[in-house]
Amino acid sequence: MIYNGRLTSLSHGGGCGCKIAPGVLSNILKSSPVRQIPAALLAGNDNNEDAAVYQLNDHQAIVATTDFFMPMVDDPYQFGRIAATNAISDIYAMGAQPLFASAQIQWDAIPVIEEAVKLVKDDVFTGASVRNWSGYGHEIQMSGALQAWHQNLLSDPQTSGGLLIACDPEASDQVLEILQADGFTNAKNIGTFAEGSGLSVV
Repeated sequence: MIYNGRLTSLSHGGGCGCKIAPGVLSNILKSSPVRQIPAALLAGNDNNEDAAVYQLNDHQAIVATTDFFMPMVDDPYQFGRIAATNAISDIYAMGAQPLFASAQIQWDAIPVIEEAVKLVKDDVFTGASVRNWSGYGHEIQMSGALQAWHQNLLSDPQTSGGLLIACDPEASDQVLEILQADGFTNAKNIGTFAEGSGLSVV
């Protein structure tokens, strides 16, 4: 398959229709090693649930959903919106309520590679940073103390791939302990959420 710049050229079908059938997936995963499942995991992959549910305390649980499907549109922004809507529907399917909030991100708390900072300060960064910012920059408010290089580094696609978890502030320490116990030793708190329209503030 040759990528020609159109997302749909990467698809062999449409949306969820490209997923592996449950029976086939079960056979694939049958030989995979399964670690001891914690009692706090209220819903996992045993019953092909829409999302996983991990109990934090007597009143709170994290509902986590990860989904994969092929692009059905060529516009990356629109595909992102479709993917987000699909994920939110999984939250509803588990009887949970998604909350919309504004992210307050602390730049100094974001883990960065010093070499990358040196390069971006010398105007060495990918063209994708500019394209990314054109796509979602209107949803991010940068502090007046930050400079152009902060923006270019923040929107660099090579900095993606991290796991971002939102939880109740009171559960933050417990979530960090869980992550670090599972080997994510670099896990840290980089900000907070507040009720709002979804605008991210750095």
